[in-house]
Amino acid sequence: MNIFENLRNVVVRNLKGEPKMMISSETRLVEDLNFDSLRILQLLTDLEDEFDVFLPNTDLSKMKRVGDLELIIAQEKLTCT
Repeated sequence: MNIFENLRNVVVRNLKGEPKMMISSETRLVEDLNFDSLRILQLLTDLEDEFDVFLPNTDLSKMKRVGDLELIIAQEKLTCT
């Protein structure tokens, strides 16, 4: 699996039984998925575990869409190698 597929799976798990929608890189965390700040922090923790990276909370303002998370994870993976 690639980064986006793993990321999408983690996002879907964090929807916690809500209706599943098509998750794309353009899907907005707050507006489309109704994630609040607590849910976003939980998502970040789950992503850190899944990808073995550190995602600083200071980057929250940059994390508006699923694609933003994908880019940040990819960058973190590059710096960790």
